[in-house]
Amino acid sequence: MGKKCGNNCDSITNEKRKSIFDYFWSLTKTRRRDWLVSMTQKIPIKRKRSQDSDKRSYSYKYSITEGEGKRTVCLQFLAATLDVGIKFIQYTVQTSESGLSKEDNRGRCEPFNKTKESTITSVVNFLKALPAVPSHYCRKNSSRVYLPNKPEIEEQRKQHEKEKIESYERFKAHQNIHKTDPSTLCASFDF
Repeated sequence: MGKKCGNNCDSITNEKRKSIFDYFWSLTKTRRRDWLVSMTQKIPIKRKRSQDSDKRSYSYKYSITEGEGKRTVCLQFLAATLDVGIKFIQYTVQTSESGLSKEDNRGRCEPFNKTKESTITSVVNFLKALPAVPSHYCRKNSSRVYLPNKPEIEEQRKQHEKEKIESYERFKAHQNIHKTDPSTLCASFDF
């Protein structure tokens, strides 16, 4: 574990460390973080180097369960026992609020580049509208269907584009959108 610590961490047996490791990893992700927060105590630093120092004003005291109580250990020992990174422990403890770890918000927001559901359904409907033919060679053994030769597909694509343009034109007419903005035309005559 590196340098010798003042908490006499090396006197803890490997069986005890193994039991702590097994207990920690049997918990759910959220409960693991909460356990780390509960095994940490925030204490003010013992002395400041100068009066107006902007350095930290508190330290953390890490501990593990031992019998009915807790035993103080160093951060390196705790990280090695739990097989987690020191930064993981520090971040979990520093971002905790009122004795609970911060909630993990990854994956909660929809990505900005996610394809819209309407686009997906439009493409699926277009593909379903294409004329499909069964395989010429293995009709008996397969349920796969294949696209016919290219001119028919090109005709279907043009039809689809035409429908999209008509739909857009109806939208523009409904929203009263014009190709030129009359106010910019009038503004060009002003000197």
